[in-house]
Amino acid sequence: MVRRGCGREVAEVTVSGITPLPLAEDRGDGMVEAHIVDWLNLIGRWTHLVTGTAWIGASFYFVWLDNHLETPKQQTDIERGIGGEVWSVHGGGFYHAQKFAGTPPFLPQTLHWFKWEAYSTWLYGIFLLALIYWYSAEIYLIDSSVAEIGEFPAILIEVATLVIGWLVYDRLCKSPLGGDDRKLAIALFVFISIAAWLLCHIFSGRGAFIYFGAMLGTIMVGNVAEVMIPGQKELVAATRQNRTPDPKYGRNAKQRSVHNTYFTLPVLFVMVSNHSAIPTQVGFTAPPKGIVFDTAKDIAQQAETIHQQSVVSKVMPIGNLTKMTEGERALIDAWFRAGVRTE
Repeated sequence: MVRRGCGREVAEVTVSGITPLPLAEDRGDGMVEAHIVDWLNLIGRWTHLVTGTAWIGASFYFVWLDNHLETPKQQTDIERGIGGEVWSVHGGGFYHAQKFAGTPPFLPQTLHWFKWEAYSTWLYGIFLLALIYWYSAEIYLIDSSVAEIGEFPAILIEVATLVIGWLVYDRLCKSPLGGDDRKLAIALFVFISIAAWLLCHIFSGRGAFIYFGAMLGTIMVGNVAEVMIPGQKELVAATRQNRTPDPKYGRNAKQRSVHNTYFTLPVLFVMVSNHSAIPTQVGFTAPPKGIVFDTAKDIAQQAETIHQQSVVSKVMPIGNLTKMTEGERALIDAWFRAGVRTE
């Protein structure tokens, strides 16, 4: 129960051997931290979503464009080196997109590059990983029923997954297998299947899904930064220097672009699957974020989150559907501050 005296609350706890404990007079620091994390989470998620949409949208548009090119109708366009064109109507206007078969006779002063969408998406994705899966690794990443692992080793494995994933993929593409798209596809399928299996045997289900998606996303942005953009820079340099560009750059960039297109849907699937937690009210069958309190160990593992959600920010229970009282919140606060005893 809760009694008041001398201008401060005191919780008298009669469970688990916890003695009466004065509550903090000022919980401002905890409340501020909770709000900062929530705002950073919100800003990071929306920015990641917007930049990701821009990246995927641009990629899909250029794939569509390449697949719908038609032979130029004007002989003068053919003589200028135009290899294909597309007429379209959108937003109240007509558009005429043309693609040169080789390099154009000149380049305009303003040349648009499509790279910052990819870089921004990855950077904000890493920001979210750090904010959610590193900052609260014991909650969202580690599942003792899957593997007994500490927070720091788990984070190291996460980082290694992103680095090794890119290195293995890049080496496969540069190996003799890279010259045969079918054999390369089989090798890549085996590689990512093994990676997915390993992640599911190290991290929680939520962590495994999100890091599998992060690995594929890192491969995609690596393709942009290490293959596509260098290839485009070579093309631009060759055009400005009036020389024939090395064809290997365009060939490699095209291959990686196709891979990125195929990776897009799996990445979206695993990412979105981790942003749709299901509540356990009537009509639903799974616990939110997979968190359960079946054992004392489960409760102790989630103690920090329980305290933050029910005492500091008071966002749980959602809408206070269970009519949780201030006295009950005080009990949780006292239990947390007393050392999370569950025996």
